[in-house]
Amino acid sequence: MNHSKILLPGLLTGLLLAACNQTPTASAPASDTAQASAASDTMAPTPAADTATTNLPADETPAPPVAPSRPARSTPAVQRPAPTPPPVASAPPAVMPSDPPPPYNRPPPSDYPSPPMGGPRSALADAGFYRAAMAGGEQEIQMSRLARLHSGNVAVQRLADMLIRDHSEMDARMSSLLRIDGVRAHDPGVIAQLARERGPSFDRHYLSLLSADHRDAIQLFTRAARNAHTDAARALAYDSLPKLRQHLDAVQRTQGSLEQTNPGGTIPVPAGGPSNAALDAAFYHTALAGGEQEIQISRLALSHSTNVAVQRLAHMLIRDHAALDAQMSSISRINGVPPKDAAAIRALGTMFGPIFDRQYLAAMLADHRDAIALFADASRNARTDTARKLASNNLPKLRQHLNTAQHIRITSE
Repeated sequence: MNHSKILLPGLLTGLLLAACNQTPTASAPASDTAQASAASDTMAPTPAADTATTNLPADETPAPPVAPSRPARSTPAVQRPAPTPPPVASAPPAVMPSDPPPPYNRPPPSDYPSPPMGGPRSALADAGFYRAAMAGGEQEIQMSRLARLHSGNVAVQRLADMLIRDHSEMDARMSSLLRIDGVRAHDPGVIAQLARERGPSFDRHYLSLLSADHRDAIQLFTRAARNAHTDAARALAYDSLPKLRQHLDAVQRTQGSLEQTNPGGTIPVPAGGPSNAALDAAFYHTALAGGEQEIQISRLALSHSTNVAVQRLAHMLIRDHAALDAQMSSISRINGVPPKDAAAIRALGTMFGPIFDRQYLAAMLADHRDAIALFADASRNARTDTARKLASNNLPKLRQHLNTAQHIRITSE
């Protein structure tokens, strides 16, 4: 009795479970069967599930049935083309520190020749231009010094003063660039021939030489302004061209005045060459202008210099040149001659102390060299005995002035 109560519920449970396992197989619809067959066509075969009834012990509960999983529908992968990478901009070539810098803009080679091989550009590359220009300048300076003595025309003498001043400044600038001195005149024979002439004959010959020399100089400087190797030479040539053209215009105007009858500035020279002071008026006029120049500059030195030696030199020059000018004025009857270079005096008036001393001594050295050359020539070639004697007697005094100025300049440096 007791055993039948225990076994009966287990049997009922087993029968129910067996009926449940047999129901899906018996009543499976046709659609599920078709889908199962289609899925079996695309997938690998799998073992069929065991649907038979399993007799389990009464004390064990069977696991719930696991429904078959439907495989996921696989879709073919679409192969897309790989994306094209964006273009990479090429980097500019690297400039190494050793690479030379790009050349500066300059005229084409036809107007700007290459420098000579063997080294960088320097003043020596333009030595030919400097020497030719300095030789031409020295030629005009020496001829113009003769004009101070041998011409009786005031306009010619003024032209000579201008040429001496301007060409001395140009030659000094070129000498400082090339570091050469003592370049000779390009035609000493012409200077020697000109020295034998006097009066109107000298004026005509002198002006014709100046006209030809300045045309040559303008051509030389024009070529150098375009074709010189160095910037310094091109700048010097370019800056000097207006001055050279001004000289040529002044020469041509003076030549035109000589063609007129008795222009007024000419001192006639009689055929017999009489001994009177009027024949040596050019010498007196030039010497008086130089003496007045030194007197006015030395007066500035008394107030603008703090050097005792410079002030003593200034006192000596004022005293000696005042006495010499008074003597020449009494002989020639020429008075009130202005200084030869008022612009230089004005420039010195703006300087003081050591700067003034250097410029003052440089001016004294240049002026006394010119004065010694003027008086030496007059001591040999003056027309009158009075002029020759006055020039000869004052040469030692002028040389003393020059030596004193040189000594002070050396000891002050």
